[in-house]
Amino acid sequence: MKILIKNKKDKEDKIKKYLENKKITPATITPAKTVITNQQSQTLTEKLLEQQKNCKLYESTRIYNK
Repeated sequence: MKILIKNKKDKEDKIKKYLENKKITPATITPAKTVITNQQSQTLTEKLLEQQKNCKLYESTRIYNK
């Protein structure tokens, strides 16, 4: 989307209008933080390693990593 800007005041007005049209609130901009405990992290790592072992590509990439 192209916005024609004449001067600084015009730029601020256009940005404000654009954001109002998009209905962006600070809550939607800030990312949500996820807290993972050690137990969850360990379980997650085990699951990922299991998936990796089941993948056929894993065997071939393991040779290159040595």
